[in-house]
Amino acid sequence: MRSRLTFIFRQKLKPQIITASLTSGLIAGYLFSKYKPIIRAETNTSVNVGERIPTLPTYSMAEVAKHTTQEKGYWIAYKDGVYDISSYIDNHPGGKLVLKSAGKALESCWKIFTMHDMDHVYEILEEYRIGNLLPGERAANEKDLEKIIDLFQYDPERLNAKENFFIRSSRPFNAETKPSILVSSFLTPVDKFYVRNHIHV
Repeated sequence: MRSRLTFIFRQKLKPQIITASLTSGLIAGYLFSKYKPIIRAETNTSVNVGERIPTLPTYSMAEVAKHTTQEKGYWIAYKDGVYDISSYIDNHPGGKLVLKSAGKALESCWKIFTMHDMDHVYEILEEYRIGNLLPGERAANEKDLEKIIDLFQYDPERLNAKENFFIRSSRPFNAETKPSILVSSFLTPVDKFYVRNHIHV
C-alpha cells in the first residue's frame, strides 16, 4: 500500500519536479553566462628597485652571507641593494620559505619564482633597504643566473594562450582555462587543462 501511495505521489509531482529542474538549470545558465572573472594582467614594473643610493652604507656579499640567523638578522641582496628583512618574515605570503634566500642574492630565486616581478613586491622590498653592495658584486650575482636550470622547460606548450586562458602569471604558468574551451570537447586536451600540483622540490 505504501509503495503504491509513493508511486501515485511521484506521478502527481512529476511535472513540478521537471519544471523546477528546468528553471534551476536556466537560472544557473544565465548566471554562468554573466560570470566575469577578475583578470590581473602581468604589469610592467616601474619601481627602481635595487639601484645604488649614494647616501647609504656599502656592504660586501660576504657581510650579507653572515646574516642568516634571528640573532644577527636576515639580510638579502638584490641588484645593488642590501635589505634587512628580519621584521618581514611573519608577513611574507610564503611564510618562512623566504629564509632560504637569507644571506644570498635574490636574482636566482626570483628567476624561478617570477610572481615576484611586480611593482608592489618591489615597493615592499625597498622598505627594508639598509645599504648598497660593493661595486662589481651585482655583476657576479647576475652571472650566477646562467647556472640556473629552467625548471619549467617540460611544461606543455600552450598555443593561443591569451585566447584559451585567463593568465595570472606566465612563469610558473598559472591560469584558468576559459569555460568555452572546457566545454568544446568531451576530453579536454592536456595543454588546455594542465595542473601543476606543486612547485618543484
